[in-house]
Amino acid sequence: MATKVIPNSLNYSDIKPESIDTDIKLSKFIPTSTITGARPGDMIKFMLTGQGFFDPYSAYFKFTVETPNLLEGEVRTLDRSAHSFIQRIIIRSQGVELERIENYDIIAAMINDIIYSPE
Repeated sequence: MATKVIPNSLNYSDIKPESIDTDIKLSKFIPTSTITGARPGDMIKFMLTGQGFFDPYSAYFKFTVETPNLLEGEVRTLDRSAHSFIQRIIIRSQGVELERIENYDIIAAMINDIIYSPE
């Protein structure tokens, strides 16, 4: 019986994997003003300064939604997340538009449906 010889370039048990040092920097931004009375179609801007990327799925916004037209005992349901309140996201850096997502609420709902099970 012939012995199989694996070339060194394919013998992965002897090769150490290459690694790249990475840093994850988390930033917390405290709002300097409060917005009250926002209505559908109003634009709310978040002016963030820093270096790096903005990940909306790792970001947390805290806001209160009042629903004065609800009847007693009536329930309204968000589509799994508060992303339902965001119609459009525009990301700019130094005045240059980097990304524009129209219908962000619909896209976020579809992504949530894909990622999370209905249970």
